[in-house]
Amino acid sequence: MTTFKKLWGYMGRRRALLPVAIVLSALSGLAGLLPFVFIWLIARELLSGDDSASQSSVISYAWWAAGTAAGGVALYFGALMCSHLAAFRVESNIRKSAMRRVIAMPLGFFDANTSGRIRKIIDDNAGITHSFLAHQLPDLAGTALVPVAAVVLIAAFDWRLGLACLIPEFIAMGIMAYTMNTRGREFMREYMTLLERMNTEAVEYVRGIPVVKVFQQTVFSFKNFYRTIMQYSHTATRYTRLWERPMTLYTVIINSFAFILVPVAIIMTGAGEGLAYVIINLILFVLVTPVFSECVMKSMYIGQALGQAGEAVRRLDELTSYPTLKESDRPQTPRGHDITFDNVVFAYPGTDKDVLHGISFSIKQGQRIALVGASGSGKTTIARLVPRFYDVSGGSVRIGGTDVRDISHDVLMRTVSFVFQEPRLIKTTILENIRYGKPEATLEEVNRAADMAQCREIIDRLPNGLNTVIGTEGTYLSGGERQRIALARAFLKDAPIIVLDEATAFADPENEHLMQRALRELTRGKTVLTIAHRLTSVADADEILVIDGGRIAERGTHDTLLGLKGIYYNRWNEYCQAVNWEIKSFKQNAIKPTVSERTTTNETTFSKQTNNDGTYKRDRNRPGSTAYGLADKLALSPKGYRDFKKGVAWTAIFNIVLMLPAIFVFLFLADWLRPLLNGGASPAHGLSYFCVLAVPFLAVMYVVGVFQYRSTYTSVYDESANRRINLAEKLRRLPLAFFGEKNLSDLTSTIMDDCTDLEHTFSHCVPQLFASLISITLIAVGMCIYCWPLAVALFWVVPVALGILLLSRKGMRRSNKVNYMNKRAVTEVIQEGLDTVQEIKSYGQDARYTLRLDQSIDHYERVMTRNELVLGILVNGAQSILKLGLATVTTVGTWMMAAGTVDMFTFLVFLVIGSRVYGPINEVLNNLAALTYLDVRISRMNEMERMPVQEGADVSIDGGFDIRFEHVSFAYEEGKQVLNDVSFTARQGEITALIGPSGGGKSTAAKLAARFWDVNSGRITLGGVDISTVDPEALLRNFSVVFQDVVLFNASVMDNIRIGRRDATDEEVLRVARLACCDEFVNKLPDGYRTVIGENGQTLSGGERQRISIARALLKDAPVVLLDEATASLDVENETLIQAGISELVRNKTVLIIAHRMRTVANADKILVLSGGEIAEQGTPGELKARGGYFARMLSLQGEKA
Repeated sequence: MTTFKKLWGYMGRRRALLPVAIVLSALSGLAGLLPFVFIWLIARELLSGDDSASQSSVISYAWWAAGTAAGGVALYFGALMCSHLAAFRVESNIRKSAMRRVIAMPLGFFDANTSGRIRKIIDDNAGITHSFLAHQLPDLAGTALVPVAAVVLIAAFDWRLGLACLIPEFIAMGIMAYTMNTRGREFMREYMTLLERMNTEAVEYVRGIPVVKVFQQTVFSFKNFYRTIMQYSHTATRYTRLWERPMTLYTVIINSFAFILVPVAIIMTGAGEGLAYVIINLILFVLVTPVFSECVMKSMYIGQALGQAGEAVRRLDELTSYPTLKESDRPQTPRGHDITFDNVVFAYPGTDKDVLHGISFSIKQGQRIALVGASGSGKTTIARLVPRFYDVSGGSVRIGGTDVRDISHDVLMRTVSFVFQEPRLIKTTILENIRYGKPEATLEEVNRAADMAQCREIIDRLPNGLNTVIGTEGTYLSGGERQRIALARAFLKDAPIIVLDEATAFADPENEHLMQRALRELTRGKTVLTIAHRLTSVADADEILVIDGGRIAERGTHDTLLGLKGIYYNRWNEYCQAVNWEIKSFKQNAIKPTVSERTTTNETTFSKQTNNDGTYKRDRNRPGSTAYGLADKLALSPKGYRDFKKGVAWTAIFNIVLMLPAIFVFLFLADWLRPLLNGGASPAHGLSYFCVLAVPFLAVMYVVGVFQYRSTYTSVYDESANRRINLAEKLRRLPLAFFGEKNLSDLTSTIMDDCTDLEHTFSHCVPQLFASLISITLIAVGMCIYCWPLAVALFWVVPVALGILLLSRKGMRRSNKVNYMNKRAVTEVIQEGLDTVQEIKSYGQDARYTLRLDQSIDHYERVMTRNELVLGILVNGAQSILKLGLATVTTVGTWMMAAGTVDMFTFLVFLVIGSRVYGPINEVLNNLAALTYLDVRISRMNEMERMPVQEGADVSIDGGFDIRFEHVSFAYEEGKQVLNDVSFTARQGEITALIGPSGGGKSTAAKLAARFWDVNSGRITLGGVDISTVDPEALLRNFSVVFQDVVLFNASVMDNIRIGRRDATDEEVLRVARLACCDEFVNKLPDGYRTVIGENGQTLSGGERQRISIARALLKDAPVVLLDEATASLDVENETLIQAGISELVRNKTVLIIAHRMRTVANADKILVLSGGEIAEQGTPGELKARGGYFARMLSLQGEKA
């Protein structure tokens, strides 16, 4: 009741619909029994021996039977529509409520919960509650009436036959109750946990595709992801096999009522009951018992669904029970904009280790205070306490004399503007991304903020200016460009308090100079707290706080701190050393770097089932084969297709075998009824004969049932695991351009949700569809041979019902595609909210985000409601037409009996079979929703599988490792030219530096060299070989890359570094970790190098994450090295230390380095200045300095700052 009570609270104004649905469902259940009463009346009329039994009365009963059956269908349709309306509202409100709660969580919540897990819990569990409320709960009313109906029937007709028909029901229910209680709940918890884990790891895998490609990782290399896929498959298969015998026994027993009814009927006749009386009542209970059986089956599903709904509610409660930052009952308004930290102590939620110890300082309004210190010292933590992203553990943070805990959230967010080191953008226009800072801003205000943040050149080069839609997470913008967009937001917000966390870390020198000037204008008269690794940017701060180990170690002005000759003095000297650091080439051309050949994908037998491009193997010699066409259409592997055919065959056989009880009744009636009708001799067979005959019938049913269950249910999870692995491997081989067009939630949903849904569809629906068509065709043929006029009267409804569905298939497919895309849109908005939660909080966009979320969810609800109405009308129309079959066979049979062309026995046989023969078709219709979604889901998978991959030969590079660009032009998409006719050579053993303004094409050029994309024109060669002819995996064996945007995985530090080379020993990992200066922070972690670092390394600082990235590049030790702003996120101390590691990394290699610090590349062999996608300058540092162009200007500018 607790589960239902909580779901009841989400219904809102639609609560009244659920009781209506329950009542209509109950009435539908009663109406479903009435047709059998009318058939009983027909049998009584026929067997009464009264010649006055009119033909019209029999026909009248037949149409009453059809009418009440159709009425029952209509009532059930009404029940389902009411329950679906209520369930859709619950599903929508759960998503809305859960996301509102999640967005209100402190940032510490997201350290402990990955975005993949959160989205999975919210999205999937909302759907589970919908299924329970929309289908199972209304059925509960009809199921509850079964005992009442049974008692009434037993009392009204015959208690002995009534009890006999209920015996199998009780036994079957006992078997299922025992099995579910002992195994069901435990499995459901494990099953849902594995799904959440798998979703988390799928999100990480897709997000980390650039790293996956560079370091040649396969899905198998991601041990957690691969292990969870296989564990899920094995767990689901194991659980399914545990149900094999109980489920088969249940199905056999619940269908075995005839094997009890017939012997009881024989015993009754032996006890003196009239044969006509016994047979009439026997026919009634033979017809009614399947209705009881169906209700028992529904009760099993209801119990299972209730357990699932209960587990879903529990998980949602568990997720949303994390304590939020409570609003004050009496919010206060700050008096001014001073910031005061008073003896602040802080520990991250879920830990008892303080990271801040007694922090006390004040920032007066108009002052600028800087925080400096090593990575992980607590700088960012201090900054994030100002806008109350967390609550302090002790002490207080005050703004204008008011504790931030007493300031309302809206006021606090209007007061504080926070610019993050790694800003997140959303997939919309530049205009809307900037307007995030102030939604009501005019176009003039947006343009002014963009100009102040030096965004004008970004906007002007885009085809639609401010209205250009950027790719997912700003895919088509460089790191510096994304940072400038984020700064434009802050300029637009114009809050009185500004917190800057390395806000210009990725800016080029010229733009940094201009942005710093703009920042001084922005912060004039405001309270500013800034974090910086470039000490020159904060040398003029009013006060500098040196943070060390969560404490303020030193404080004062720049000159005062230098005079102390303490920590700051040392850091300043290290900074000056770092500023003057030069990467030098060591030309030893005799030394040829070795290339690791260790990366292969044959780590499991999966590779035997796949082609080189990761797709399932097909028989290429039979492209026109119908069988193989069907396998492709169903997205099945060869083994999966063989299993599917086997499942269809055994299901068809089982459907036919389930007619054995009806055949058993037929044999009984043939032996006992003919003498009664013809006045002949006594029956040929007695009780013992039928008891013995029941045994092989039951044995055949059980054996076939086992094979049917095994072939249908247990193999589907292996196929699903292979499908997930196949899709993940396919993604790995696609060019990065593909990912700019897709969003994270869309791709992970294909791997996760689509595959999960296909598990159900291929185990419960598709084989049953094909098998039902086969079995009903065979039965129809047999009945036609027996008596074709009655067979036609019985089966004409099947092609008509199916024809209606086939004619409307195109419309349903179109409608389902719309539903699917709207569901994906909801998922995308949820994922975006989780990815940009820090921006939502910083800019007070909670209301705006939830409004957008609500609109997306409400639209999806409206679309689904329309679709459910259309689908319901079609399904229920088809089911109503099927009900007419019984009426027409009765009418035709009556006419034929009157004409003497058929005897009463044959007529009664068709009546009995007619009550059972439509069962498989009805089952297919009940699962029509899943079947109609099949096309949409499979077409998405096939679309992904058919995406062209970058092809090439697996050739070795023997001619050295010079990189040559020859007239290369490239655009991410039409109208967005990034490189134009670029030509240069980066020689082996030399350092080639790419410099220039942000967005000039530096990162793009480096990524083209590694063939992350293919050029639009021109060509790139490595060692004289055109890289477009080289297999990307073979090519990337030659590359090590340190990305500007670091991607780490939710694994240990050791495993993250080992991505560089999977077979590296612990000693080798530790050696490169020391070179990359990882020891200093890793040794402080709870489990050292075995510590799991969270989604994308979110428990680490930016500098710590960058050091791990450098360590894995060192471990790979490839002959070509691409460095994209490799030290941008490092603090001064570690930048100085890590320079030795980078110098080791580039020794004797072909090096392409992207840098904004000119002194870093002042000793490079060649410098290329890329501006506007063209080479503006190139030459040696000396030549460019003498030329007085961009390089000389930037060198001079940075020299002034230093």
